[in-house]
Amino acid sequence: MPKAWNPANILDLRRFATLTSVSAQMAGVVIAALFLAWSPQASAREFSIYTVSNLPLDETAESAAAAREIALAKGQARAFQLVIDRIVPKTEHGRVPQPTPAVLLAIVSGIEVEDEKTSRVRYLANLTVRFNRSAMRRFLRDAEIAFAESIGNPLIVLPVYRAAGTVQLWDAGNLWLKAWQALPSLDGLLPLIVPKGDGEDIAVVSPEQALNGDERRLRAIAKRYQASGAVLAVAALRRDEAANLAVLEVSLSRFGTADGDSTSVLRFTADPNMTIESLLATAGGKLRDELVEGWKQDHLIRFGERRDMIVVAPLSGLAAWIELRRRVSLIASVESADLLSLSLKEATVRFSYFGSDNQLALAFAEQDMELRQGSVSWQVRILAHKQQKSTGPVSTQ
Repeated sequence: MPKAWNPANILDLRRFATLTSVSAQMAGVVIAALFLAWSPQASAREFSIYTVSNLPLDETAESAAAAREIALAKGQARAFQLVIDRIVPKTEHGRVPQPTPAVLLAIVSGIEVEDEKTSRVRYLANLTVRFNRSAMRRFLRDAEIAFAESIGNPLIVLPVYRAAGTVQLWDAGNLWLKAWQALPSLDGLLPLIVPKGDGEDIAVVSPEQALNGDERRLRAIAKRYQASGAVLAVAALRRDEAANLAVLEVSLSRFGTADGDSTSVLRFTADPNMTIESLLATAGGKLRDELVEGWKQDHLIRFGERRDMIVVAPLSGLAAWIELRRRVSLIASVESADLLSLSLKEATVRFSYFGSDNQLALAFAEQDMELRQGSVSWQVRILAHKQQKSTGPVSTQ
């Protein structure tokens, strides 16, 4: 974004008159610090969401020049689709209009071409495309397409496999773990990490501890991979005797996530002549997609639901205020934040945001903040420090 926090507005002396309980000298320090501490991470984050990097180009035409022109046009169209895949739920993909060359020209803010190679009729290169966030938002909003921009904290996936009376996690014969490890890279808003299964992983958590939801051990394995929580995927294979087909039942449980712990059970039936390895690979891919799509659905920017909320934030000093601003600047659904009053002990802010109160609270929780309704007003506080959130979409297994 960055959000219209309005230290920009604080510099207007008429707006500055609303500040309370700060001496004139301290107010000057606060204003200067707020101005200089404008978080670059917010713009970097959004920059990454709307950027597609290292897209391979390979085109042949009647000449290298013609091949280059065709390749660049196709590359930008492909980059557009990759951004759509990243931020728009799959259920909405069919409704997204295909941009004309003129529209692409308007929404692409810049391209970079590297490693160009040509022959008489062939062109090869790697392309990076940066889209203009405001223009892309306007394009999707005009088409009434829902989309999400919030990047989730990384989660580690622990594939536990019940087979032949055993509970497997790090075992060399755990086909379920191998299926997850073999999934192609995913470029999305919710980073999902599949562990390596090395000696250190074995020492951190056992299959039984994972299966029993041992929170201390789950936190330890998540910390090892710099994840904020864990997804336990417990798969059990059985045979449907009536249909004579293999059936995979998966219990999917989340631990330590911002929206709380939860469990769901899913069932996958093999096609005739499908191998067990193919069934596991198919199930793993669908489960990963479901986790990512569920994240998008929970964080859709609902432009038709614009609300205001006045929030009081207790402060322990200027550093706490700057950190609060940094974290809020990472929340895509917050359109602007107007500072109403500021003292050394608390700030009062009016947030303008899209969506429901619950969605906003969930978005704050993703940034390790608690937003709750107090007896008099809404309040927000920074929770104990956790692993800093990723600032861009992550390609994951």
